[in-house]
Amino acid sequence: MANQAKEFHEKMVEKIVEFDDALMERYLNGDHNFKPAELRATLRKGVLASKIFPVLCGSSYKNKGVQPMLDAVCDYLPSPLDLPPITGLDVLTNEPRERKPSDKEPFRRLCSRFKPTHLSVN
Repeated sequence: MANQAKEFHEKMVEKIVEFDDALMERYLNGDHNFKPAELRATLRKGVLASKIFPVLCGSSYKNKGVQPMLDAVCDYLPSPLDLPPITGLDVLTNEPRERKPSDKEPFRRLCSRFKPTHLSVN
């Protein structure tokens, strides 16, 4: 099945390089020798743009495929640092506040205001 695996690997690389102009140019010029780090970074671009969705197979039975799945989460999915700043309302001053996803920003948490209601049990 080596020939079939090679064929599908080439198809996968062709799809991945579509997300990076420099890699696509290299690919079209006949250079198909990409470093794994180049492909991972480019694949991540496609995932962050919601244009490509990696699929992994595995089983939790005897941990078959668990580590590659965890590695893929770290390599391809967005981290909180990839998110844009969020605007919220300061509950003390009713002023809008913007917070960037950074450890250097003051700690903030989500909360909701509610009015207590009285429940009657019949």
